[in-house]
Amino acid sequence: FQKVRETSQEKAVLNNLRQLASGADQHFLENGATSAAKTDIVGPDKYVKALNIVGGETYTFPITNTQTQLTATPSSGNAVTYDM
Repeated sequence: FQKVRETSQEKAVLNNLRQLASGADQHFLENGATSAAKTDIVGPDKYVKALNIVGGETYTFPITNTQTQLTATPSSGNAVTYDM
């Protein structure tokens, strides 16, 4: 059962990373920016409405337009990476 929960959390974290990457890309395009802070892309009136933490994971900000990957590490310790 624990493995099923970890797999489910990893999928949710991967989805969060995908949304953050998409929001950052939109921010770069619409504002001519080269980096995006959490406050630039996450919020009720932003590209990502809410960032739901599912496994105690941490996300690193700012996101820059030169990054090729986003990574988050849930409390399970298994890093989850999204290729941008």
